[in-house]
Amino acid sequence: MRFEHSHHEETHGRVGKILGELFEAPYLDEDNAHFYVAYGSTVLEISVEPYGPEEITVEVTAYCVQGLDLSEDLLLGLLELNHTLPVGAFSLVGKDLFFSSRSSADRSIARTFSGRSPPWLMSRTNTMTASSRSTAARQRSTESEIPVGAGNAQL
Repeated sequence: MRFEHSHHEETHGRVGKILGELFEAPYLDEDNAHFYVAYGSTVLEISVEPYGPEEITVEVTAYCVQGLDLSEDLLLGLLELNHTLPVGAFSLVGKDLFFSSRSSADRSIARTFSGRSPPWLMSRTNTMTASSRSTAARQRSTESEIPVGAGNAQL
């Protein structure tokens, strides 16, 4: 793993420590330095990336559904749902659906991580389903819910 600056390395280490306390057996990919954890029926990918000379970003990505049947109604529903979400967004790569949220911070994030859970993991719990997040998206969807994991992925 190659770190751009000491803050990047320190924050990566602290995120790894916190993930080890919160999850059973987090996996660290040595090639890209991303962490992977099982969370319910999905897998979360957590990356700590440098941003400028002393800042970092922490991104959490949830792998939701693979091999979607992409209809116009589903695509429109996802756009409308993204418009209503206060944090993060759904995205498509090919026929795979992801949810991701990114946070950036300066050196103060290292102090935030000292002795307590990181805010991007513990500050809120969201259930990402069309029925609970957007009536408009549900009405436009060909199904009653946009499938996320086994119906409920929580971040």
